[in-house]
Amino acid sequence: MRSLPLLRSVHRLLGGVVLVVFVAGLAACDSGDPVDGPDPREVAGTYRFTEFTFDPNASAIPDVNVLDTLVATTTQLRLFEDGSFALEYQFRGGVQSLASGSFRVRSDRIDLTADADDQAKMQSLLLDREVRLNRVANDRRLLEADISKTANLEAFSPGRYEGLTSVPGTLRLRLSLR
Repeated sequence: MRSLPLLRSVHRLLGGVVLVVFVAGLAACDSGDPVDGPDPREVAGTYRFTEFTFDPNASAIPDVNVLDTLVATTTQLRLFEDGSFALEYQFRGGVQSLASGSFRVRSDRIDLTADADDQAKMQSLLLDREVRLNRVANDRRLLEADISKTANLEAFSPGRYEGLTSVPGTLRLRLSLR
């Protein structure tokens, strides 16, 4: 009968070990929470666009070079240490404009979310309110994105793309840290 209390003690000990292992396993799971990611200071700086094109799936429609419509010296993405961003741009013949918002950093990407009142500004550049930029593994100074989307080219440039309001294709972005 003395072995019965010993068995109970072993059973309690094993139950406690299983509970500790289970809780530790849950803590190790990646919740996807960006707080666990790199610090925004790691990517802070001014990025210039080296590629900004929309490539329609239809071969009859020529590629749209968004950079050709912008003043290169005043078009840039600024990422700040506090996790905010400013997308400064100017269409040729237009005035300087600014879209702002916040960003989250992960080891392999940066997710931008523009302020709700800047959504129209982002759309004028063929961008959505939320943009995912991939960090280039072998050169962390470079960001890139290939975004499948349907674009309203007529809204982008009415005289040039009249009637092309729903064009599927790929938006290609490449940025380099200055």
